[in-house]
Order: sequence, then C-alpha cells, then structure tokens
Amino acid sequence: MRYELRQYGQLIAAVVAATRGNVKAKKFVKYHQNAMGQGRSDWRLLADALDCILAGERDENALCGSLDKTGIQAEIIRTILSGIENPRTVKTLLES
Repeated sequence: MRYELRQYGQLIAAVVAATRGNVKAKKFVKYHQNAMGQGRSDWRLLADALDCILAGERDENALCGSLDKTGIQAEIIRTILSGIENPRTVKTLLES
C-alpha cells in the first residue's frame, strides 16, 4: 500500500500544506478534486472528504465513513491526517 500512496504523495502533501494556509497548495488540491469529481464514485467521495479536511474536520471515522476502509482512498485520508499531526510523515512519500 505504501507504494500506491507514493503515487498520491504530492496530493497528500498539498492537502497538508493547504490546511496550514498555503494558497498555492489549496489550488493544487482543488484542481485534483475537480478531476476526481469526474471519476468513479469512490474518487468523488474522496474529493468530498478532502473538502471536509480543508474545512477543519479531523475525525477519521467521519471522513472515511463512505469509503472502503481497506481501499486506497481511505488510506489517503489516514495519511493526510497523520501528516497534519506530523508533517514529516508525508515527506517519506515524496522521496523516491
């Protein structure tokens, strides 16, 4: 799963940065959310969860409630929440 997460490392890092007020990161996230909105329902649900994170939600159960708990989307949410708590955890995803 860690390898799969690396594919989303930039998005995860951008969400974490956006929660800290980085406007450029928030634009990056919004761009990707728009693309997710065009995809399968699980990706649309992730886009919705990202909106909730950007609005301040930090409860994993609330954020992952509609997602497959074992799927990549839920793991992305968990990794973002971990990154909000400790941004260094996201850094490893960005390393090759």
